[in-house]
Amino acid sequence: MTRITKLVLEGFKSFAKRTEFLFDEKFNVILGPNGSGKSNVLDAFCFVLGRTSAKSMRAERSANLIYNGGKLKNPASKAEVSVFFDNSDKVFPLDTKEVKITRIVRQNGQGVYKINDKRVTRGETIEILSTSKIDPEGYNIVLQGDINDFVEMSPLNRRALVEEIAGISVYEDKKQKALLELQKVDERIKQAEIILSEKEAALSELKKDREQALKYKEIKEKIDQNKASYLSILIRKKKKEVGKADAKTAELSKETEDTGREITAIRSQIEEKKKLIENIRKEINEKAETDELALNREVEELKIGIATLNTKIENHKKELLKIDAKIASSKKEIEDDNSRIKEISAEADSLKAKKADNEKQMAKIDASIAEFRKKHNLDDVTAIEKEIENIDSESEKAFQELQKLNEEKQSLLREKDRLEIQISTIEQQIEKVTEIEKEHKEEIEQLKKKKSEFKQTILGINRFLSEASSVAARLADARAHLGSLSQALQRARIKSTIARESSQANIATKRIIEQKGRMPGIIGTVSELGKAPSKYSLPLEVAAANRIKSIVVENEDNATNCIRYLRENKLGVATFIPLTKIKAPAISEEVEKLLSAKGVFGFACNLIEYEPKFKRVFQYVFSDTLVIENAEVAKRLGIGNARMVTLEGDLFEKSGLITGGFRQKENRGGFAEKESTQELGRL
Repeated sequence: MTRITKLVLEGFKSFAKRTEFLFDEKFNVILGPNGSGKSNVLDAFCFVLGRTSAKSMRAERSANLIYNGGKLKNPASKAEVSVFFDNSDKVFPLDTKEVKITRIVRQNGQGVYKINDKRVTRGETIEILSTSKIDPEGYNIVLQGDINDFVEMSPLNRRALVEEIAGISVYEDKKQKALLELQKVDERIKQAEIILSEKEAALSELKKDREQALKYKEIKEKIDQNKASYLSILIRKKKKEVGKADAKTAELSKETEDTGREITAIRSQIEEKKKLIENIRKEINEKAETDELALNREVEELKIGIATLNTKIENHKKELLKIDAKIASSKKEIEDDNSRIKEISAEADSLKAKKADNEKQMAKIDASIAEFRKKHNLDDVTAIEKEIENIDSESEKAFQELQKLNEEKQSLLREKDRLEIQISTIEQQIEKVTEIEKEHKEEIEQLKKKKSEFKQTILGINRFLSEASSVAARLADARAHLGSLSQALQRARIKSTIARESSQANIATKRIIEQKGRMPGIIGTVSELGKAPSKYSLPLEVAAANRIKSIVVENEDNATNCIRYLRENKLGVATFIPLTKIKAPAISEEVEKLLSAKGVFGFACNLIEYEPKFKRVFQYVFSDTLVIENAEVAKRLGIGNARMVTLEGDLFEKSGLITGGFRQKENRGGFAEKESTQELGRL
């Protein structure tokens, strides 16, 4: 059982000096006349055990428990009460045999608790006392009138009192607290289950995405491998083609050299034939034919031979043109090149045969002329010589024409040779390609099959991926849209509520706004009349300062009526802006020049939306304040040159005063954000 051994009072109520009460182990009684302080001893017990109600100790407040000085008017500076408990049975969880609990109250109402002269909190003191079942608000101490109250109270109240004394009510309170905690835990478990189900759904989606990504990665690696192998095959093919082309070029160069040598041999033969013709002319000039008719016949035959030669030359030209046409067409029709080349070679052989026939005819003509000379023993005859000269001149002209034709023929032949070389190279390339195709025909077929299978697989995977991604995207978009809508609705409601409550935070302002419609001329507060973009919401609220809560009225009479209403009802003070009297301050040219600087967004009054009739109101509220990006811009423009406010809410006054730091964005009570208002209206 807990036992009090001693009670010490000093400066408490009527006990000005230190007073000690020693208590025996048995029953103790305090006796004295009326007004001697018996009840103050019980109040001291209530005080030191931690009772908080000063009225229960018969005082208005805690400072009234201090000795007031009596007749000498020498009040104490504090009231101190200490109670000593016997702890030999270790009722209190302390190692000392005696436990001292002290409570002090000073003139300013400040209280101090001590356990064994160590300063502690009231909660720690109550906790120590509760171990010995002592409750300062309980019924360990029976004060005056408690017995009468107990007798007169109803049975229910009496039962509650008995339960409280027995300590059952504590457990009931704990039970209620535990039930509330269980309800909170159940709610948290439900929330956790909802979140868990959402997370599981998201996890399953992520697993599907992971599987698809792994499939995509594997397929991509296979594609890269197939591309690499295909490129290596192409490189090997091209190298072989280049080697064959080099070999073919060497062969063609040899053939070109052989052809050049043949051409030089033919030219030398032509020169020899020219010499022979020249010799024949000399012989004809030396000898003359007496028989004019035979000579004329021979001349006619020669003319006919020349004409036939000319016709043959023309034919040759036509044939060369045909050859050229065939060569030109061979570029378009590569598949028919072999047959056309054979035709051209056949025509060339025929030309050679014709050339041989011409040479034979020339030889026959030479022989016939020789026979004619031997037969007739020709002398110098002027007429014959003239005719021969005419024939020579004509033959010279024909020879020159023949030379020109031969030159044209040579150029055409060179062009023909060039085209033949090109055709042969193309044919060689085609042959190489066909050979390579034949060599790797099986591999190509397998690659084609694999390619087709791979294409089908890729198409199926792409279809599956596109369907899955589209479904997942639609689902994610729907979830995101739903979440964003709910969040936006919540934000819009919160912001709207905050804007309304914060704009009416001041009691006087609130009362005046409540009279809107009853009292004429009340329009609303400055914050209600403007809508700020979310980007400029904070700097505009900082720039407006206390003027944001000013009330806009129609005229000065409305303002005086509102002031009279506040004064009569003792509701406080408010600021009014009459539209008929408010004047906008002038903006200096130096400040207007700063608008074009980098980092300056404009005047604050131009960055907020309002009705045109309130223009002077917002010009008065913001004056020439500039909204800028950050403090670096303010330093660059020059602090003190203009009133400036940053997007983060740092304010730079013209006087050089700087206000800034961390600003809580919620519950500012400023302008309604334009985006939030639109979003709320849309929702």
